[in-house]
Amino acid sequence: MSFKPERFENFADVLSFYARHCPEGDVIRHIVSDDAPPLVTRYGELDRHARAVAAMLQDRLAPAAGERCLLMLPSGADFAAAFFGCFHAGVIAVPAFPPENNRQAYFDRLAGIMRDARPQAVLGLAADLERYEAQLTPLLPEGGQLLAVDSVD
Repeated sequence: MSFKPERFENFADVLSFYARHCPEGDVIRHIVSDDAPPLVTRYGELDRHARAVAAMLQDRLAPAAGERCLLMLPSGADFAAAFFGCFHAGVIAVPAFPPENNRQAYFDRLAGIMRDARPQAVLGLAADLERYEAQLTPLLPEGGQLLAVDSVD
């Protein structure tokens, strides 16, 4: 296995390289709590999930160069898959953490991010998108969508 950084266009290419050469290698260890073992994601699994997210974006948005998607996801494998999926789809990822509660200050800040970025989609977990649909939908530009990354095949 010969790693030559100059042959990769973006980070998704690096992920794909490792997914081909060591698909069972650990890429993410996500510690959820002190008394539980970490959640482990492997290169092959992350690459497949990222490509599925990219396919969903291309199918649902038919993105043009420079389109943006807001990533309203907690840290972990779903965030990484959405981030790399944006690279694969040629979409600019705009990270934003999901709300920890229903505070208006969070949605005021999010409204500013969305006004500036004008994302064509918000990528999030299905439960979060459903819970905050009423607050998120008015912030999207016309035709914008809420897309769940945890329900992608």
